[in-house]
Amino acid sequence: TSAAISVVAAALWSAVASSESDWQLQLRFLRRASCRFGTAEQPGSVHAVDFRTLKGLRLPAEIRCPLLIQGLETAEAWQNLARVASVEELKRRTPSTVVFDSSPNGEFAYWDNKTVLAAAVQRVGVLRQSYTKARAKRKDFFAALAGKFDSSLGAVRYGGEVSEFSREIARSIEGPALSALAPQSGTASRRSLWLGTPGSFSTAHYDNFHNVFVMLSGEKEFLLSPPTDAPLFKIFPGTHPLARQARRHWGRRSLQQEGAPASLANATAGPRDARLLAVTLHSSEALFLPAGWLHHVTALSTAVSVALTSNPVEHGEFNSWMVQGHEVLPFISDGWTMGRMIASLRVFIPALLRDLGFGSEPRLANWDPLRIMVSDSYGQETRKEIGIPLRLPEFHLGCVDASADDRKAAEDGAAKVAARFKEFQEDLMPIYIMPYLETALSKVAGGETDPARIMGTTIAFIETCLLPPEYASS
Repeated sequence: TSAAISVVAAALWSAVASSESDWQLQLRFLRRASCRFGTAEQPGSVHAVDFRTLKGLRLPAEIRCPLLIQGLETAEAWQNLARVASVEELKRRTPSTVVFDSSPNGEFAYWDNKTVLAAAVQRVGVLRQSYTKARAKRKDFFAALAGKFDSSLGAVRYGGEVSEFSREIARSIEGPALSALAPQSGTASRRSLWLGTPGSFSTAHYDNFHNVFVMLSGEKEFLLSPPTDAPLFKIFPGTHPLARQARRHWGRRSLQQEGAPASLANATAGPRDARLLAVTLHSSEALFLPAGWLHHVTALSTAVSVALTSNPVEHGEFNSWMVQGHEVLPFISDGWTMGRMIASLRVFIPALLRDLGFGSEPRLANWDPLRIMVSDSYGQETRKEIGIPLRLPEFHLGCVDASADDRKAAEDGAAKVAARFKEFQEDLMPIYIMPYLETALSKVAGGETDPARIMGTTIAFIETCLLPPEYASS
């Protein structure tokens, strides 16, 4: 069972700690994803390492578990950076007017109005953004930042490019203190500033980038779960303004006192079966989060931090792949009719998922991509939010069978696409299969241009032609 595996992993970690201090040996555990998992009721701990032990190792270094990096105060130029990052020094260096996010209850669930379904969600109005963009004088912003929702601004947060908040602060943190921690991957690393009111929280979500989250002052609690557990969180689809956010999360955590760990009393609000790690990040500590890891973050005190991020190679490769139309469905050639494509998709999609191990590999036990699309990504809640029928009509073009030649072409195409996905880091592959299926299957909508209707037709095709009749009817 997963619980037994967690116990064994914890015992192995303990043995390593007691009998072997060699960082290279510990690194092997991290690269094998041997994290010290616990449960929502008793989260596991994040492995910690002293900054000096890294000895120039550049993250992510194939590490597949979160890593707590301590002792940053020993790094060159850290003291100057810490001085700049104090709240009083930040206030002095901040422009007279500040643009930031404001929330009446402290909840900040990232919202993207540039996604393809954002206009539909806004038009329907069932779901609204949990925070608003605000502008205030510097003294009012910092008063709210230090308070506990007791100002007229409510809880405040700034999260974005450092230079957009203050060019003077941006110049101050461009030095060498953070350079050694910046993750190296498919793109140049970016630095973003994060400021938050005590008790404010970011709901559980995952990011497509690697993140080294550096705590400059204050404390934050992180609840962490691996990418393979993402379906347990009921993730919003990538087309939604709440893309990558979790419908199931732990909500606002109750603070016993400033700087104290948040209460676990409401842990059951999140998914009960998820494997969980918990860590409280203090000043002069950093947390490495591999791409795809879910994290629910609560500010335990007035928090000042910098995120150093870079996209994995897979991110760039996937985006480039998806704009090459003929490579998305490689079995299709010029002159194919819609009917031939639909018939071949009924062969291609099951073959692709089978080739990738869905339904057979234990590490993918939580993943049934077609079921996730129908019941979670575009289930009843999403359908209501984008204004399509809760019970979709049968796919209007019907379900036809492929010819022998087309079946062979579809199976060969599935093998080709699967081979490409198998080059992805195995924790990331399931995350990227979902937007791939959205892109590939949405072609059944033909010339439709309305995004909500396109996805409605896509889901109707899955329900009618790809899932067993008894499942679709339920």
